[in-house]
Amino acid sequence: MDERRKTCFVISPIGADGTEIRKMADDFLELLIEPALQPFGFDIIRADKITASSVITSDVIRYVQNSDLCIIDLTTHNPNVFYECGRRHENGQPFIQLIQKGDDLPFDVSGIRTINFDISTPRSTLQSIHEIQAYIKNLEEHSYETAATGESLSSVAEGIRRIERRLIHIETQGLSGGQNLGRVSPNIKDILTQHPIGAFNDAYESGNLELAVQLLPRIKRLIGVKEWIQGANNLALVGEPAGEEAILEGLQEPENIDHDLMVLCLYSLRQYYFNRNLNQQGLQILRELIQDLFDKVIVTDQQKADIINQLALFQISISDNEGAIKSALEAVKLNRSGINLANVASCYSRLNRFDEAAVYVDEFMQLADLTDVSLETAIEVYSNLGRTEEAGKAKEKLLEIREIEK
Repeated sequence: MDERRKTCFVISPIGADGTEIRKMADDFLELLIEPALQPFGFDIIRADKITASSVITSDVIRYVQNSDLCIIDLTTHNPNVFYECGRRHENGQPFIQLIQKGDDLPFDVSGIRTINFDISTPRSTLQSIHEIQAYIKNLEEHSYETAATGESLSSVAEGIRRIERRLIHIETQGLSGGQNLGRVSPNIKDILTQHPIGAFNDAYESGNLELAVQLLPRIKRLIGVKEWIQGANNLALVGEPAGEEAILEGLQEPENIDHDLMVLCLYSLRQYYFNRNLNQQGLQILRELIQDLFDKVIVTDQQKADIINQLALFQISISDNEGAIKSALEAVKLNRSGINLANVASCYSRLNRFDEAAVYVDEFMQLADLTDVSLETAIEVYSNLGRTEEAGKAKEKLLEIREIEK
């Protein structure tokens, strides 16, 4: 038997001694990660245990690259965490991404499975520990091969590209911790002779957001409104004000936009407002925008529910739980789909109103359109109500879905 102890490197915000960030980092490590990994024989290492410096050091990179496992805490969207996360993704070795429940998962890594952890109560902490342990057991079964993470090479590659874009954007905003990933200095003749959408995509993918912003109006002028709005969505998702401005302008004439693109616009806007910490301003804009859309466009009840749900999801992300309940209930009145029912249940669960949440959980558990998120809500609600049999069945269905997704 190989007696070498495995190494787990914890990638997380750390902060200076005595800061709130350090307290959060220590709670994450001591209350969640150490108990979760204890049965598996890991040596657990965090950057502050190997260096006193706050910059990315060669020692840190070696641990990021060579550890048997990396635990990545995306909470607070820390630039150093994103850099180390990208380096880990790049080498294709096993990792587990986590983010604190209630913190919005950045779009850049939204395509990669991420555990929402909660250490606010002993019961929620235990549940989070069990989720991590289930993930590690799967890794153990596959001898820590890359495929055991459930990510294809293409999804990992896309994740790396998204992380690089986020780091470039952080760098342009003057934040510390990003690495100099370089800038594109294209020839103006090449730009003008290239297809407008291709030129925009090249600038966007390379992280040259200033050039992408300049090229966006050219898409509208030469190609069309729909394509212009799609480009604006990309810019809004990485926090560019020009993206928000173009979306709001385009939605003034919603008859030119189909329903799916309209919902995507609302999704991009809520991500934009959340990522730029424009919570109350964004909430007011979204409310007025949705009402304006309903006044101008005749849509079905199902389409209205899809739109209202974007408001509810934004309210959830900014912890406006009472407002989220009101919006989610309005969506359910229009369309009692599993997703809509799960949103209501999640809102009630956040307020520890589990009896009310269970009414909606019981209903959506009878439907076919179950998702990871809805089943996680069901597990939480049933567990808190002591309905262990139903919680067990929800866990089985969740495992089935995740197995299929692999």
